[in-house]
Amino acid sequence: MKRVMATALMGAAFAIAGGAPMAFADTKSPAPAPTTTTQAPAPAKAPAAPLAGHFCKKSLQGKTEKASDGTALTCTAGSDGKDRWTKK
Repeated sequence: MKRVMATALMGAAFAIAGGAPMAFADTKSPAPAPTTTTQAPAPAKAPAAPLAGHFCKKSLQGKTEKASDGTALTCTAGSDGKDRWTKK
């Protein structure tokens, strides 16, 4: 009778635990340190050289810059309200 009870208790334990014995965490060993991966920041892109006829920011209005071919360009207000790079 004892054997039948022990078998029944073990069957119930497996049914409750999902068919596998439960495992407990090891509290004596320290947890491994988390690994972090840091990426170097992307290098800042140099501002593109202005091109004649292209739009420029309102904050640049009246400023002069050099195009990639060496031509001096000035940011001027356009008749349509949009600022553009024009040859000086």
